[in-house]
Amino acid sequence: MPDFFAPLIMVYKVLYLFAYDITGNYGIALILLSLFVFIVLFPFNSKMRQIQNEEREVQSVLLPQLEIIKKQYHSKEQYEKIKRLYHRYAYHPIYALRSAAGLILQIPFFIAARSMLYSLQEIKGVSWGIIENLGAPDHLMAGINLLPFVMTFVTILYAFVAPKITKKEIIQTIIIGVVFLIILYPAPSALLIFWTCNLLWSLFHCLLFDRLQWFNDSIERVGDFFFKNELAFHIIFALALTVGLFIPLEVYIKNADQLWFSIKDIVKYFVADTVQYFAVLLLIYIACLRKKTRGIYLSVLLGLLLGVFLQSYIISLDYGSFNGNEIEWGKYTREGLINTFIWLFCLGETFVNFKRLKFDLERIKKYVKPIAFCIVAIQCVALFLSLKNNPLPESAYVTKKTINIFTTKNMFNVSSQNNIIVLLLDMFDASVFEKIVQKEPTIIDELKGFTFYPDTTSVFGLSYTSIPQILTGKIYYNDMSRSQYIEQAWDNNQYYADLKKNNYDIGIYEKEEIASSDAPISNLLYENIIVDRDAVNNSLKPLIMFRMAPHYAKRIFYVYNPDSQLYLLANKQIQAYKEDDREFYLRLKKGLSFQEGSNCFRFYHLTGSHYPYVLDRNMEYIKQGVRGNIYEQSVGKLKIVIEYIRQLKQKGVFENSTFVIMADHGYHNKVGSRPLLCIKQPGKKSTAMKVSGEAISYSDFMPMLLQRFYGERAYTKPDRKYYLQQERDFVEYEIIGNAKDLLSWKKKRILGSWYKKQANTYKLGEEIDCTDKNWDFETYQGTGWFEKPEPDGNWSVGPESSLQFKLNNYKKGKDLLFSFSAITYLISDLPYRTAKFYVNDVFITDIVLDNKTYDFSFIIPATIVDSDYLRIRFTIDHNGVSLKTGTAINDLGILLKRLKIEEK
Repeated sequence: MPDFFAPLIMVYKVLYLFAYDITGNYGIALILLSLFVFIVLFPFNSKMRQIQNEEREVQSVLLPQLEIIKKQYHSKEQYEKIKRLYHRYAYHPIYALRSAAGLILQIPFFIAARSMLYSLQEIKGVSWGIIENLGAPDHLMAGINLLPFVMTFVTILYAFVAPKITKKEIIQTIIIGVVFLIILYPAPSALLIFWTCNLLWSLFHCLLFDRLQWFNDSIERVGDFFFKNELAFHIIFALALTVGLFIPLEVYIKNADQLWFSIKDIVKYFVADTVQYFAVLLLIYIACLRKKTRGIYLSVLLGLLLGVFLQSYIISLDYGSFNGNEIEWGKYTREGLINTFIWLFCLGETFVNFKRLKFDLERIKKYVKPIAFCIVAIQCVALFLSLKNNPLPESAYVTKKTINIFTTKNMFNVSSQNNIIVLLLDMFDASVFEKIVQKEPTIIDELKGFTFYPDTTSVFGLSYTSIPQILTGKIYYNDMSRSQYIEQAWDNNQYYADLKKNNYDIGIYEKEEIASSDAPISNLLYENIIVDRDAVNNSLKPLIMFRMAPHYAKRIFYVYNPDSQLYLLANKQIQAYKEDDREFYLRLKKGLSFQEGSNCFRFYHLTGSHYPYVLDRNMEYIKQGVRGNIYEQSVGKLKIVIEYIRQLKQKGVFENSTFVIMADHGYHNKVGSRPLLCIKQPGKKSTAMKVSGEAISYSDFMPMLLQRFYGERAYTKPDRKYYLQQERDFVEYEIIGNAKDLLSWKKKRILGSWYKKQANTYKLGEEIDCTDKNWDFETYQGTGWFEKPEPDGNWSVGPESSLQFKLNNYKKGKDLLFSFSAITYLISDLPYRTAKFYVNDVFITDIVLDNKTYDFSFIIPATIVDSDYLRIRFTIDHNGVSLKTGTAINDLGILLKRLKIEEK
């Protein structure tokens, strides 16, 4: 039930936390929240009271006649008489429910308030006046809860002072009060305060009703104006809500995890915009004195409403993520023409129809009112579904106070004396570099003086954890929060203390927050967050306008990267670093500059071989219709390296520089991946690139990098560990041999829960066709799969792969049947393979596979189905056969074609 009311719960939470930000008091914020809800619902409650009064009047006429009929007639004749009586007054017995209209209206708001206040962590343990804990029952009278009785007293008092209330309704109100007393007796104090205040506002209104006749007269005059201009109000209100509230909320909800301000920070601007749009559009309408002018104006507004609605919800195109890459507008020529036609049709058709009806707004009203109502209703449903499918993270309710920003300060400055340059190419796998070594001799010739270490292992498989470890040497063991880990990793870090002692200016060029605020990094800016109108306009408005605008107008509002950092730094004339390799390459070609007075340490995080593959070998965006690939993009990214080397040589400082080409991890983030690592130490002559057989681990990266401080070091038996974040486990592996050999990777232990990916709900009995490009198979993938399905199925890409399902119609206690069709992918020296299957980490069966297509099935006992959640994992054995040198991890696995889970 709370899920159904999720949008209303969100609104309550936002308003309550916003009221607290204003008052600084959770108790007063409750009173303000209840007052706001009363004011918003006042027109609806007034309508409900009007409906109740109409029911009373009808009943006052019907009841005496019904009593006479029941006395004088019986059976069928009585039924016919009552039926004719109801027909005479156009009444149906179900209309009797109208007397409960006010209560029915209150139910969803009560449920939403109850759910919000029960779960709100902010009020747990918070005292207010004599109430010790707003998040718990009050216990004010020797352990007895007082507030429920206060609430019941106010309810009963309301029953006796409400105007025109019948004796029957008084009794009903008292009964309802007693029921609420029982239900809410153990409720948190906050909920009782909120609900009692709601009742008090209604009580005060009843007491002052007769004394506020002037107010009621004013309301009536406003009502008369409204009904005379009802069509304008409907169109303008629908347009203002659409442009000012619905679409901005949709955009925020779908980007909440990427934005730096909370929803309570910005909802006030959305509401203010809605009111402003409504007021301005209404004033323009009032200024149009002629009937025809008003008609033309309303036809334009209706056309805009239809166009914006269709553009935002129906005919919108997928332009990809705003990740720094220019949109290929040329790809959308046909769609753009269709888009333009739809907009012209909306504007033209509304004008033609208004003109056909001679701009008679009364005649037009009966056609347009349902359209405006439907548009608002559809958007309410769409907003509800957006919240259901994209629940706001907890961070969306809390404003971030500060942010660490890596700027571009001194990004292309180097020293004339000593330099340590690290170019990190994200996800650049050593196996890809080995292919480039074989196929691209001109590139390798540029890497003279470097040593390539193919037997290198990273400590982690994700940039998120790998880069802080590389920079600090500290390993994250999943035993604390990441922010705590970052603080500890940088606290008095010896490597950077030694760099500063040797007069190095430290520049780290990274997008994520991977360093503490007091790290000795010259381009690190510790900035206070400012949430104001300009911040919202600069960070969110372009996204909102982009969504609403017609295709050919979208270029006006397109931003390459809607990054909060860009706004924060705008007034300082400083640019935040972003991972845009092409822009980096073009700026680098303009040349490096000397930074006098210090040595330089430069660490650059580039996107490297990471998908999507949008660049070719010449660092140009791939053409329309051409599919990018990891090899061509990797060749292109090495041009950045070569250009940097060329610039250093022009400056005459290359020979005396430490230069590192590396990746944070290999591709696919799976066990067995090897990151690229090439190092040129200072003073080395420019001889042909060497290949070293040394076993390297990133756990010792910084001592190796700073050899000029710490001297040469030998890698005899390195302690090589690798930590993999699986769908719910943080797993430690040990590498006991050459990293190329998958058999060298041994699973040692599980260090605790990492995260549990929530797959889409799966309906039992539904067959998943893994060859269907339109099927969203990725929602069921755990680890061990290609990120995109192959044309003929889905490949597993490692010694272990898993799928996960949340069952929506599973009856507990029932065994399940898991069936699938697959083909094994064999390499030449493996005659067969064995797959071991586990469900929720319980071994089920093993199956011998060869290069044929198979249909398999096995029983999943009900005893191992954990809360409707299934994790189906399979491992593929090598059957004692050694893999040939150079075998990549994606040469191992099975091709999954279809699968199904059903009750046995």
